[in-house]
Amino acid sequence: MNNQSIIMKSIKHIEAHLQDELIIRDIADHFGFSSFYYSRLFKGITNLSPKDYIIGRKVTESLHDLLTCDARILDIALKYGFNSNETYTRAFQKSFGLTPSDIRKTGLVNPMKRMNEITEESLKRQAFRVNEAPTLVNLPEVKLAGIPFYYDVSCQNDLTPQWQHLMDNLKYIPHIHQPNRYYQLQFWFPDQADDSIYFFVGIEVDSLEGLPIQLTGKVIASRKYLRFKHKGRSNQVGLTYDYIYKDFLPHSNYELKEFYDFEYYGPDYLGPYNDNSISEIYIPVQS
Repeated sequence: MNNQSIIMKSIKHIEAHLQDELIIRDIADHFGFSSFYYSRLFKGITNLSPKDYIIGRKVTESLHDLLTCDARILDIALKYGFNSNETYTRAFQKSFGLTPSDIRKTGLVNPMKRMNEITEESLKRQAFRVNEAPTLVNLPEVKLAGIPFYYDVSCQNDLTPQWQHLMDNLKYIPHIHQPNRYYQLQFWFPDQADDSIYFFVGIEVDSLEGLPIQLTGKVIASRKYLRFKHKGRSNQVGLTYDYIYKDFLPHSNYELKEFYDFEYYGPDYLGPYNDNSISEIYIPVQS
């Protein structure tokens, strides 16, 4: 059993005992580690210290009791292994920026501050994203010339042939913006099957006039976008999209009103098969 598997087993142990007093030294001993090595290993794999994870999970799970029952705050604190109201309140404020009393009065919780259970799947999704918070940006309109195509995402292939087709036809595209900027657009319809999607690979142009009939023009609207970053090979970008749509957005206050997203390949993009390549992902949102 490798170290990541052991850490995941320790997380299952933590999850099963969230209403108990959890001592890191005891957890480390149980899984055959020193406290120091366990803490270093836990943070290396999850990007969180065991203490921060335990406290974050305890206060997150306590929210249900806080908002749905009339139990005293002290009783909720004791139920989740905090030895006093003061200790619980400090932990709560650290996680949510508010006291338990404040949240009980308003009923409002910032979903982005909840600590969700770490799973094998969530770790895998985070492995290929740059470890920084997404940025809300206002983008100007972008005109693109390129090639659209329909793609069955269950095929698990990369899009090298489509990109090569675009590169072979660049000589026919007028008004190419300098320096060259490449984009990949994904779009779909509300009732479209989950295993299929339309793609568009293109290059930014200053004007769509004079575009040959065999090529297609598209305009990315000027609006607010959440910008994420993907680090790794292009055919692994699906894991970063999974993180965005399965982990981040469901626990955020952002709404999706459009049926597209896109990637931009800037100066940090080192090629489709380079593990150090960084591409930018843009999701149209409204708060």
